[in-house]
Amino acid sequence: MREGTSCGGFWLRGVDLNHRPLGYEPNELPDCSTPQFDDSNRRLGRQTVMGPFASATHRTASYFTSLGEFPSIDIRRLRASHLFICDLHKTLAPQTSNAASNPLLPTAQFSEEGFMPKKEVQTPNINAQPRIHQRAAEIQRYGTVSHALPLELDEPVRLEMTEQLNQLLADTMTLRDLYKKSHWQVAGPTFYQLHLLFDKHYGEQAELVDTIAERIQLLGGISLAMAADIAETTRIERPPRGREEVPVQISRLLDAHQLIIGLCRELAERATKVGDAGTNDVVVSDVLRTNELQVWFISEHLVEMPLVRAEEPAMRKVG
Repeated sequence: MREGTSCGGFWLRGVDLNHRPLGYEPNELPDCSTPQFDDSNRRLGRQTVMGPFASATHRTASYFTSLGEFPSIDIRRLRASHLFICDLHKTLAPQTSNAASNPLLPTAQFSEEGFMPKKEVQTPNINAQPRIHQRAAEIQRYGTVSHALPLELDEPVRLEMTEQLNQLLADTMTLRDLYKKSHWQVAGPTFYQLHLLFDKHYGEQAELVDTIAERIQLLGGISLAMAADIAETTRIERPPRGREEVPVQISRLLDAHQLIIGLCRELAERATKVGDAGTNDVVVSDVLRTNELQVWFISEHLVEMPLVRAEEPAMRKVG
């Protein structure tokens, strides 16, 4: 099968973006400015559109209808598509004067030569350079709560709860870091067991930190985040930078747990009185129960028991 149709020494392979047959100039196309077409077009019952839209598109349609049917291309389908474009021009002709103001009209532009490509939209100056060193004012100050949250909790209640939760958050973050310090610096015959246990407790405390902070934000408050703010707020004693014995490490951890457990019981009771059931659930179900379980695990390592040989009951010290 031939790839195209030979017309006047040129090979016709289709149409371009302005609906002109490739290989021909507009002035070389047959004119269709008269209201009648050739015999093949009259068989379809169509006529040429008069006026400013009798353009290269119409001449192209008339040209193709005069070609007849060639075995290499589907002239009937191509002719029908071009006649449809002519009909579309006829419909849009009265509206082209206000096309820019009508969002329902096509965005393509018209000229005497038919459709013209859409003009390129100028985009702002965009580049890949990051905008660094940016600063701006705070969008919410610490110690305040948002006013438009549909939580069915009064603002004074949310202010009180977020303040207490931030104290719990600061202590929990300190205990978390204390577990990581002990995990790194533990020594002695129980190194392996405590090394793994301390790291496990660190991960659980890290999850509690996220839970408490999200509860503060949910209530419309601002959660503490930076180490300097945590150090100023926590009630847990600061350990030395150096390494300590295992009994001292565990004792520090137990003291921190005791402070947090006491605050949990007070906060849970207060949350119930003011009607903040959500805070009560977080404090009791998550924070309190996790800390109680961890106290049990590490406190057992301070029980003085023989490792290899059992002592006689009379020789064992009590208390």
